[in-house]
Amino acid sequence: MIRPQIDAFGWDQRNINLTGVLDVSYWTKVLDVSADELHRAVQEAGTHVDAVRQFLADRQLPLPLDLQS
Repeated sequence: MIRPQIDAFGWDQRNINLTGVLDVSYWTKVLDVSADELHRAVQEAGTHVDAVRQFLADRQLPLPLDLQS
């Protein structure tokens, strides 16, 4: 359903734009991450989709506080 919107609006599918609600919603679904994770990945890796995918694949998420000991 999002695909026709991408084609109609000419969204850049190589770079992640975090300024629009639809953009963030699209990329969180595509990359299967939360908005916070997406923002962190873009901050660390840049906006290029391949770099963000690599960052997400390589990331080492800390354990929740209640599981650390």
